[in-house]
Amino acid sequence: MVTEEDIEYVKYCATQEADKAYVTMNELLISLRLLGYQHTEKYKTLSEAFVALSLITRHGIEVFEINTDEHEHKEKEWWE
Repeated sequence: MVTEEDIEYVKYCATQEADKAYVTMNELLISLRLLGYQHTEKYKTLSEAFVALSLITRHGIEVFEINTDEHEHKEKEWWE
C-alpha cells in the first residue's frame, strides 16, 4: 500500500528533477536565441515547456493538481 510518505517522496523527487530540467532548458533556450532560432515553432514549444517547469520550481508539483481540480470544476459549470 502506498503511504503519504511515499507520495511526498515522489513529489520531492519530481521537484528536484524539475529544478535540473529548468536549468538545462534555460541554457538550451539561451543557446537557441544566440543562434537566431527564437522565431521557430520548436522554440515556441520549448518555451511553453519552460514556463511549466518554472511553475513547478516556484510552486511545487501541486500546481498541476490544483489546476486539474479547477479545470474539472470549470467543465462542470460549462455543462450545467
